[in-house]
Amino acid sequence: MTSLDAPADDIEALASWAVSEGGYRAPEVVFLKNSVSGTSARSKVAIPQSSPLLACPISLVIDYDKAASFLFGNSRACPFSKSPTIAIRLFLVSQKLLKSESKWAPYIKSLPESFDTPLYYSQKELQLLQGTNLIGDVELRKQIWLKEWELAIGELPKRFNRDEFTPDLYLWACTVLTSRSFPSNIIFNTANKESYPVLVPLVDSLNHYPSTPIIWTSAEGKFTLSTGANVDKGQELFNNYGPKGNEELLMGYGFCLKDNPFDSVALKIKLPPLSENKKALINTELENSAFRISPGDLLPDNLVRLFRVYVVNNFELSKLLVNGIGVPASIRSELDLSQKLFSALSIKLRGHKYLTIPNPTKREQDVILYVSHQIEILQASTTAITQRIFLTLNPKSSTDKLDDIAQLRKAINDNIRLFGFNLRNILTEAIFEEFASVIEQAFGSKDPIDILDNSLDDQVMVLFICYQYFKPESPWKAWLEAMQTRYNNDLELDSDFLEDFEGLHESLVPGLIELEPSIFNEQWTPRQLAWAARVVDSEGVVVEATDGTPVYWIIAEI
Repeated sequence: MTSLDAPADDIEALASWAVSEGGYRAPEVVFLKNSVSGTSARSKVAIPQSSPLLACPISLVIDYDKAASFLFGNSRACPFSKSPTIAIRLFLVSQKLLKSESKWAPYIKSLPESFDTPLYYSQKELQLLQGTNLIGDVELRKQIWLKEWELAIGELPKRFNRDEFTPDLYLWACTVLTSRSFPSNIIFNTANKESYPVLVPLVDSLNHYPSTPIIWTSAEGKFTLSTGANVDKGQELFNNYGPKGNEELLMGYGFCLKDNPFDSVALKIKLPPLSENKKALINTELENSAFRISPGDLLPDNLVRLFRVYVVNNFELSKLLVNGIGVPASIRSELDLSQKLFSALSIKLRGHKYLTIPNPTKREQDVILYVSHQIEILQASTTAITQRIFLTLNPKSSTDKLDDIAQLRKAINDNIRLFGFNLRNILTEAIFEEFASVIEQAFGSKDPIDILDNSLDDQVMVLFICYQYFKPESPWKAWLEAMQTRYNNDLELDSDFLEDFEGLHESLVPGLIELEPSIFNEQWTPRQLAWAARVVDSEGVVVEATDGTPVYWIIAEI
């Protein structure tokens, strides 16, 4: 007990009422109120393991049946049998309006008038959440609860004064239920029935701490909380709300925990339209998946699998259809999925910023804690993805000494050249000087930056692939032959697709033949250009260079 602690008279009154109704409060438990940390329960003396701490009689549990009976006469007449939380929220409002006349008056009086959840934040406080998932969730939840209130008021019997059931009171009731409820199936021992949240007076007075050993028991007309381990004198008594991260704790309960072992970043992935085969693979294994990145799971398997399906070309897709999405389809697709994951998380990370606030309020402290943990998890995840790119190229290596993204990028770019080529390689390396010289004559430059600035990179890559295919001693001869088999009969090489390359052929190839007849000849047909374009479109991947610039590599893997 500190100088800031004082008796929590409202909770003490609640405990006396619950005990008088058949509940229980261990004599060793004292409730204190602190102007900084709020209300807490502490042990006056040491308490052994398995000792009952608090118990609420089932007769005081606020559930659907009690709410429906009070509001509508009986549960059968209640229009909210499929939405029991609405009935309970209306019941809470009705009891608050009854004041001392309510049977639950001691419980209602013990409840906060306001909360520290983001739905109660000022506009200035909400601005601190910009870039996080919560900023959108707050507005969405407000809209959902407002629509729910409109529905609830419309069904309220005429004996109630509907004007008193205000949106603010309904928001209060909603927050009470999200921040203090227990699952009904545990309270009533109805494991086989659909569960919904109920309120358990007195028992809901303990604060949360993750992994706290606590025993919940429903028997002999009571719901009881008992110690799961020995408790020392003066120690705070906690409940365990379950494995909840700071985002869920802040949104639902109005607080965050430092060093929360269950903290995570929620990802909302919206993919572009997919082919029917890809949809089938995703629906089979990843339908309704929740993507959460945590310190213990920086690359969730279901997220990797989703991106694996998303990035594969048609050839790689056929391998997934045979082998399943748990098996990589190719080096190219693994690089592609990792890079796209990295980009998605980097964008999310850039939306966050560390907050520095002098003398922060309790709410500001919670937001600082929440945001800083989100940043740290995202940073760790982007590093893990970069390590994954390195290991895709070096499966027998280790990243134990490579935990810096700049180091990893250098190692990746040193190794990826063993697997393919990019625009810069083919225009600047001495081994390709013959080809680069013709490009310079044809396009006026062989500088990769000039080629990119003039959007000629695809044309140059198409010409290079044809050049290598017709070259007897190409280092990629076997790969090019495999590409010829893979794409020359591709259904996408139809008349409409070929038509575009007839124009390209007419504008480019005759002039190239004049410039270098030893390279360019009648074998360079529109269909050959179209085939090379399919290779460029399908066999490439964007990988970031050492300076973070995206570079398009063709992966020459059979």
